This record gives sequence, C-alpha cells and structure tokens, in this order.
Amino acid sequence: MKKLVCLILALCSLIALVACNTSNTADSETADIETQTIVGSDTSDVVSEGVIIVKDGAPVFTVVYSDASYEDIATSLCSALKQKTNVEFKSLRFAPNDGKSCMYVGYDYEKLGIDGERVSTNGYAVVEKDGNIYFCGKNTSTVGEAVETFLSTIVPKNHVTTDETGKTVLAIVPQKAFVLFNPDYIVSDPTLLGEHIDNYRIVISKDADAVRKLQANIICKQIASLTGFELKIVTDDTSAAEREIVIGNTTRKTLDALDNEINYSIKGNETRVFLNFGSDYAFDALCEKIRAMFGQESIDISGSSTLDYYKREGDIRIISYNAWASTPEGYLPAEKNAGLAAFISELAPDFVGLQEAGNWRSAVSNLLSDEYGVISQTTGHTPIFYRKDTWQPAKDAEDNVIKNSLTFARVGVWGYEWVMFEKIDDPTVKVIVGNLHFCNTNEDIEWNYRKERPEQMKAFNDEIKRLETEYAGIPMFFTGDYNTTTTMTGNDTYADGWENIVGGTSLTTGMALTEDTNAYNAIDHVCTNGELVDVIRHRRVSYKVMKDLSDHTPVFIDVKLK
Repeated sequence: MKKLVCLILALCSLIALVACNTSNTADSETADIETQTIVGSDTSDVVSEGVIIVKDGAPVFTVVYSDASYEDIATSLCSALKQKTNVEFKSLRFAPNDGKSCMYVGYDYEKLGIDGERVSTNGYAVVEKDGNIYFCGKNTSTVGEAVETFLSTIVPKNHVTTDETGKTVLAIVPQKAFVLFNPDYIVSDPTLLGEHIDNYRIVISKDADAVRKLQANIICKQIASLTGFELKIVTDDTSAAEREIVIGNTTRKTLDALDNEINYSIKGNETRVFLNFGSDYAFDALCEKIRAMFGQESIDISGSSTLDYYKREGDIRIISYNAWASTPEGYLPAEKNAGLAAFISELAPDFVGLQEAGNWRSAVSNLLSDEYGVISQTTGHTPIFYRKDTWQPAKDAEDNVIKNSLTFARVGVWGYEWVMFEKIDDPTVKVIVGNLHFCNTNEDIEWNYRKERPEQMKAFNDEIKRLETEYAGIPMFFTGDYNTTTTMTGNDTYADGWENIVGGTSLTTGMALTEDTNAYNAIDHVCTNGELVDVIRHRRVSYKVMKDLSDHTPVFIDVKLK
C-alpha cells in the first residue's frame, strides 16, 4: 500500500510538473505554480474530459460565499469569469435550490477532509468534489489567492470555445486548476537520520493511556501529511527495530526530565528519535517542530511552547466547547473521552460548558470526578462542569439548587440551561453560569429548523432579561455554540434579535487573537456582563488534540469580578 501511495504521489508530481511546463511554453498568460500539489478529482470522467464551467452559453455554477467577509471576493470571481467568458455568473449568500452546482468561496477545508497542516496560515486550496468547487483558506487573503490561482489557469483562447450553435463553452483542466498550495508544506525527500521515513515505526509504552495513544495517532498523521507515508504504531513490548520514533518513556529509554511542563525535546541517536513533552501546551509546539526532523543526519531540537494558556492566581476561567456528537475517524470513544478530560484538567477552568455532549458527558464526568462536578438539566447535550474545590451550586430557601433550563422545539440538542454557583470559602460571591446551543442557520440545515431560530433567540433573551432583573448584580456567563457568524449582528434576517441579547452584555471570542481562523471560530462564544466583570484574556485553544476530536475548537475567557 505504501509503495502504491508513493507511486501515486510521484505520478501526481509528474503531472503537476508537466502541466506547469506546458502552461509556461504554450501561453504566458497561464500562472507558473511551481510548488503546487495536485488534488485528484473524485471521478475519472472529470479528470479526462475537464470540468464544464459554462455550457450552452450559460453558467453551470452559482457562486456562493460562506459569510459576508467573502462577498467581495465572490463578486470579483463573477466579474472575472464574465470577462473571460462573456457569461454572467451570480453570487449568493446561500446555495440556491435550483440543482446547480456551486463554487463555494471561503469554505471550511476541514469539512472536505483536507488536513489543516496542508492549508497553513499562508496556504490555500481549490478543490473539486461531488460536482462543486471549493475555494478554501485560513482568511480572506488566502481565499482570495485561491480564487486568483483558479482564474489564472483559465486562458480564454485555450479553454473557452463555442458549440455547434455558437454558444460559449468553458471546460477547465483539473490538473492545473485544483491545487493545494503551501510554500512551507512539502517535504521533498522524507529521510530521517539518513534513512527513508518509510523504514521507521512509532513506539509508545505498552502501559500508555488513551491520551498518549491519541497523541501517537496525531504524530502519525502529522508525519503522513508531511511525507505521504503513514507509519505503524507499536508498543514497547515488541522487539526493538533498528529505526524507531519513540514517544515518552519506554523500555527503549527513560527520557530526561524536562525543566518545565511547557518544554519539549526532539533528540536522536544514530537510528532512533525520542520525542518528549511536558503537557499538551508543549505537545502542540512539538508537532509544529516535527517538520525540522526530516532530512537531518543528527537531531537535537529543544524548545518550549509560547501559548498563553496559563490561568493566573485569582482569575475565574470559563471554557466553551462543542464536543461534537460523533467519534472522529480513526479514534476510539475511549480516546476521545480521555482527550476531553485531559484537556479540561490541564486548563483548570472553574466552569466548562460542553455542547453536543450527550455521548461523552457521563464518561468525561467519571474521569474528572475528583476535580469536577457536573449538572445536566436538559437532554444531556449542554452540561455544565464546575470545579468542586472552589464552587458549589447555590440553593434557595427550600434547599433547591437555583437553576433553570429550556429545550428548544423538536430537537433536543438545541437549548439552554443555567445554574447559580457560590464560592465555597465565601458564599456571598455568586455567579450564574449558563450553556447554550442555538439552531444552525447554514444552508444545509432544513429550513423549518432555521425558521425556529428567532423563537429560540426570543426565549433566550427573555430568560436573560429575567435573570438580570431577579438577580441584579450577579455576574453571568453563557458559554455556547451560538451558530452565528463573525459577530452577533448582521446574521441573516436575525440581526435585531442578536442586538437585543442583554443590554450591556459583551461578546468575547478568541478569533482575533489566534491564527486558528477556520470557519468555526465565529460561532463559539462566551457571553458575559461587561459591567460586572473584567475580561483579562480570551483565547481559542488550537491544540492538535482538540482539533482532531471535534469539528470545533474550544474557546475560553479569564475574568476578574468587579
């Protein structure tokens, strides 16, 4: 299988080289993309005949932009296509129900199964799949480059023709138009300590827990994405092989203690590489350094993570995370449970709101039972975890926990719940922590669900206003998958509802503060009373572990009460 993968990669590279060289000699208008990696189409007929963009003088595709930030790029794409073909293309915010194929501008590459490492901060992708074309990137700049690359491959005098009736026809060549481009990505000669990477395997301890197995799986994927070769993972009770990548302490070697939990090290002898890291902070940084291993005759790379995730003394930390009801391909539920629990334990939040947690709530709660309690009032999809050594649920005069919840109409995964907590060492300090999951507004959701969104917002708004009146002066935090766009306003026809979510309440996300800007960054939020708390920091946690476990990445805020 590995030889077949290698042969396919080599063939793709040859096709790319021939395509580029042909384009350079045949017509100077065609872009010279020397470092592109070819993405083959799903269907052989498309590869052999080309993809029809215009047929019978009419566009085959509608241009669709994923949110307002990509509207200008979509408009420019339509204008450029008209200039090249003299055919009008239409751009829309949502895909129409007319059966036409779509060109999606600003699409989330992870939904297409593209490894995030292949579309880095400076990279982009143009992908054809299931009859649609997707322009992917980390931001508007890279999505714009994806569109420009695509357009540069369309040379009118080479590709635009007319049929027997004189109507315009445009067919593009996939080998030139559909690319993954990342100037830092490709490892052209995957050797390690002078030996081809395919001769290595990954070794972990036979006593490795689910988190270590998860990390080994991620490193395996990282190497595969860099080289095209997926290594075998074995435990250290197997006989030693000559070429190994060893993770953590094993019977092969006991690694030196790291000076700090945020440190990592990559060391090698003549035939083996040893990976060591003190925490998920350091694991994330180590993964970023793995590229430096390849092609080296000797290895000694040490460093530390610069991620600012530490909780400061006296801060209150609140995490929001859509755990995603599914189990990612290639992982066991036990690994996902362990990864979730380890992540929560490491970031040491005071409160956590999980969404889509129905499959994971009980197992994660059991793994965290020494540190965290959990309250889950609705269908189990939006539980609230709290740190038991610091907080306890507040009770009313009848000794009932002060809380409330509402499951939104018809679909149990959507709803809200909240609980009042008080500090154990000072019960006069109280907070209200809520968790929310709104209905999606995307074009791929049944319209009847989307019609319920204004009703959901009204119910939530009414509850928040009631809380502000009944419990005036008590800080509130509402974690959630808000299923909105970049901000709480300007969301389709629902802007007024978003503007009215609690007067004086501020929205906080990690979007502007990290490089992890995939499409989901704009929908997960922590909403809090700006007049009652100071937000010290807000971050999106871009751990590779968390990225692999869900189609969302966690966000947290650290606050001090005023």
